[in-house]
Amino acid sequence: MNEYTYQDYLAVKKSVDDRALNRRVFETFRTHLCKIQEQGTARLIEIGSGAGAMVERLFDRDVLHRYDYTAMDLNQDNTSAAISGIQHYCEKHGIEYAVSDGQIFKLLEDEKRGHIRFVTADALEWLQEEEHIAGFDGILAHAVLDLFHLETAVPILLQALKPGGFYYFTLNYGGVTQVSPSENPRLNKKILDTYHKSMNSETTNGKPRSGSKAAAKLEAILSDKTTLIASGDSPWRVEPVNGGYPDDEHRFIEYLLRTMENALKSVPEIGEKELTDWLAERREHLSTGRLQFTALNKDFFGVYETS
Repeated sequence: MNEYTYQDYLAVKKSVDDRALNRRVFETFRTHLCKIQEQGTARLIEIGSGAGAMVERLFDRDVLHRYDYTAMDLNQDNTSAAISGIQHYCEKHGIEYAVSDGQIFKLLEDEKRGHIRFVTADALEWLQEEEHIAGFDGILAHAVLDLFHLETAVPILLQALKPGGFYYFTLNYGGVTQVSPSENPRLNKKILDTYHKSMNSETTNGKPRSGSKAAAKLEAILSDKTTLIASGDSPWRVEPVNGGYPDDEHRFIEYLLRTMENALKSVPEIGEKELTDWLAERREHLSTGRLQFTALNKDFFGVYETS
């Protein structure tokens, strides 16, 4: 079996994410951000920015016009991939750019002007530094908040916003995964339920991650602490087309299967043969272009008035 890096996974999941994003929530976000940019430069920060897919997505969808965008990730390999990616994107699309210190890009395209700053740091620590509190017009987090203890993280993220600043939190896991077809539905359910349980036992900085409960917990917190303007489902769906998978999306599923394998191979509830048989069936269906995968997520957009 070929080994894929995490950066490979981020690259192949971009098309899956593009389809998944809730269009109504995205348009609400776009309209709000465009109004801010009509008045001046929008200061934005994205946490867990990975290999830079969201920045490219916002360019593709003509969202960024006047902006100062900080793309932050904990992993230096992700940051390096994002820097290479934005250079390639600019060259491919004929966008003029200049680089300062290897991490700050000044982009010029027609009437559009902006800066993108790539930062490798722990987002919660960085945002609690005094100079960053109440410093941003908007904060974005894409498919990453399930890795946080949300009761701790969300107040820190919100305090980074200026009064009336917005948040756009996307692809927050809803705790439901479906893999089909299955010749053993009972085992299939057992594997998936146990995987969700394992997600909820993981920690970040000593505190439990939100895991499979991310969407529900996040919606409750945002409804209590902010004005939640728009929310909607954003499911990952990967299905074969004419016996194959477009845009190398079979690699996306293979990476997820490998992640599940690593999470479950030492879990006592799942026998070694059970896991081996389940994975073999999934991979056989994947190699023959029959496997269908769905994971439920949810997107949120709103504003935060500081007290």
